Amino acid sequence: MVLLGRPECRVQPTATKVAASADSHPEVVVNRCMPSKDDAAGAHSDAESTAGASSLCGARAPPTDASSDASARSRVRIADLVPWGEVKLGRKILPHCHVAYCVADVYLLSTFLRMAGLHDIGGGGVRLLLRTLKFLRLCDYSAEDICSILAHTSEYVHDVLKACGGRMDEREVGNVVVCLTFMAHSWTQDETCPLGVWHRHIFRDYCTMKTLNLAVVRLFELRRYRMRLPVQKVADNMERLLKAIPQSPAAVRTSR
Repeated sequence: MVLLGRPECRVQPTATKVAASADSHPEVVVNRCMPSKDDAAGAHSDAESTAGASSLCGARAPPTDASSDASARSRVRIADLVPWGEVKLGRKILPHCHVAYCVADVYLLSTFLRMAGLHDIGGGGVRLLLRTLKFLRLCDYSAEDICSILAHTSEYVHDVLKACGGRMDEREVGNVVVCLTFMAHSWTQDETCPLGVWHRHIFRDYCTMKTLNLAVVRLFELRRYRMRLPVQKVADNMERLLKAIPQSPAAVRTSR
């Protein structure tokens, strides 16, 4: 099953509104996915996309980031600050650690991959998830917010992999996980970042907005528009993720 192919549209589900009305009115999600001229025009220029992010996202938008990937100097710093022999799945993360916003994201990703059962994820997926964590931090979500998002995402991943994991290739898995992360952030956060901004900063080289929008709607359908999880499960996942974050100030300081 190919959930993503080539995307062009904007989804902006408000967490409570979409969740509350989706069971009885699944068309709510579709109706919030009408394409925007700003998205189509801004997806081809870094300068335009940064300006567009502010207008689309309101309170939640990544600031101008002239160096979206870290410099060679920060690559050395991230690699040297992490005791890779102690990090589960560290061999998968190390080649892409220069993408990480901070050391803490290496530990968060390691824990998340194990929680979600993504032990065999490829390098492209690792890089994409590190970029996603960086994106969330640049949108000024706190560590607790990000852990809440990942706590939900890990459970959503299990359900999707059961439904169609065997029919997704390595690259598809990474993109689907990021789509599920978008859905989890829409459910858990009061201030959300529209899908158009996610596309501009994460997906624009892979697919059009239209396809991305359809993929997200399809994933909502696979979950029957039910995003709520058992309270204890979320609490357990949150505790595990928060414990994974090193307590030293250097671990959460960007190396850019």
